[in-house]
Amino acid sequence: MSRSLFQSQKWLGRVGWLILIWGISVTALLAVALALRAVLSIAGMTT
Repeated sequence: MSRSLFQSQKWLGRVGWLILIWGISVTALLAVALALRAVLSIAGMTT
């Protein structure tokens, strides 16, 4: 395996992990926002 091919695979792996972590964090933020919205709705704080 050539060195440049190994480095490109390593780079793709790092970018893959970055995208995965970003996606998980966006999903977690969405879950928190929806939970907060539900709690405020139950408390009667709707517009």
